[in-house]
Amino acid sequence: MDNRFIFGSAGSLAAGDFNGDGIPDLLIAHGGTVTVWYVPASGPYIDPSGQRTFSLGYAGALVTGDFNGDGKLDWAAALSNLNSVAVMLNDGAGGFNPAPGSPYAVGITPSSITVGDFNGDGKLDLVTGNQTDVTVLLNSAQRPALFTLKNAASYASSASFSPGTIMYGEAPNIASLLAVGATPWPASLNGANVSITDSVGQSRSAPLYYVTPSAVSFLMPAGLAPGRGTANVTTAAGVGIAGPVDIEKTSPGIFTANANGSGVAAGLWTRTAADGTQTWGYLFDPAQLLGQRKSVFVDLGAADDKVFLSLYGTGFRAAAQAAATFNDISVPVASFGALGDDQGADVINLGPLPQSFMGYGSEVPVRILFDNQPANTVTVAVH
Repeated sequence: MDNRFIFGSAGSLAAGDFNGDGIPDLLIAHGGTVTVWYVPASGPYIDPSGQRTFSLGYAGALVTGDFNGDGKLDWAAALSNLNSVAVMLNDGAGGFNPAPGSPYAVGITPSSITVGDFNGDGKLDLVTGNQTDVTVLLNSAQRPALFTLKNAASYASSASFSPGTIMYGEAPNIASLLAVGATPWPASLNGANVSITDSVGQSRSAPLYYVTPSAVSFLMPAGLAPGRGTANVTTAAGVGIAGPVDIEKTSPGIFTANANGSGVAAGLWTRTAADGTQTWGYLFDPAQLLGQRKSVFVDLGAADDKVFLSLYGTGFRAAAQAAATFNDISVPVASFGALGDDQGADVINLGPLPQSFMGYGSEVPVRILFDNQPANTVTVAVH
C-alpha cells in the first residue's frame, strides 16, 4: 500500500495518541512549522480539521511525553535554527500551549533530542544533542493533583474499569473526616462527590460508599460509553480534581481477606454430603485482625462429598464466560454474577473441587479469567 500525503520539506517525525482515542497520531516537522495530525480510524486521512499547525522554528527532532504529569501526551521540538527547545502542553481539547518559559535555550544547533527521568524525581526531562555538546533540561514543573483510580477488590490501577465496579480513588484533601454511606449509596458524603465523563462527553454521578481525607470508594456508574473518559472528584472544599479513566465491559477483581488484593480470598466454602447434609465456613479466620488474617483449610471430606467455593469480587457481572484454575489445574465454574442487591458486589461459585486436591495441605494460587481478562491471583488452602 502506497499512501503519500504532501508536506513540504517534511523532516522529523514522532507518533503518539494525543487525543486518547487509542489511535496513534502523527507529529510532523516541515519547514519552520510542526503539524499535529490527528489520524482518524478510517479515511479520509487528509482532513484539515484534524490538523493543528504551530510556527515554532526549524524542528530538527521531535519527542513526546507527559511533561506536566496531567495524564495527557505532550511534545517537544529541538529548534536547530533558534538554539532552543519548545515544549508544547496538551490542553485536552485538541490544542497545545507552550509550557511556562518555553522555548528553553540549549547549545548551538540542536539536532537530536531524547526524553527520560534523568534525576529520578518522577518527572520527564529532556536532553539535546548540539553541535559541540549536550544540554540537559531538568523538569521543574509542578505536577497537578490527580484523581487516581483502582479496582477496590484487586487494587489494580493499570486496568480499565467497567460500569458497576466498586472503585477506590485517591486524591488530596477529599474530605475532613471518614464518612460511610448507607444503602443505597448517596451521591455526596461530607460535601464530596464523584462524577465520570465518558468518551462521548456524557457525565454521570457516582454513588459513594465512603470518603476519607485522602480516598473515596464509589460505584462506577451504569450506562458509560466505552473508551477513554475522565474521573472527577469534587472535594468538600469545592476543589475539582480529575484523572483519566478507561471504560470497558469487564474489570474483574476478587476481594481478599486482608483487603489488599492478594493472599487468601474473601469467601466461603460449602460441603454437601451424600445424604444432603450441608456444612460451610469461611476461607479465612474472621476473628483475626485485618492485615493478619490467614487461610482456614477447606476439608474436602469423603470421596462422595461435593465442595464448592464462593469468592466475592466486583467488576465481572457483565462477563460472558469465566474459567478458573487451582495450582494450574482447571476447576469448574458453577456460576457467577451480581451478588443479590449488594451494590457493585459480584460472586463466582467454583466447584465441585476435584478430590485430587486432597492431601495438598497448603495454600494454592487461584487464577480466574473473565472474558479472558485475569482477576488478581488469590489463594485458598485445601487438604
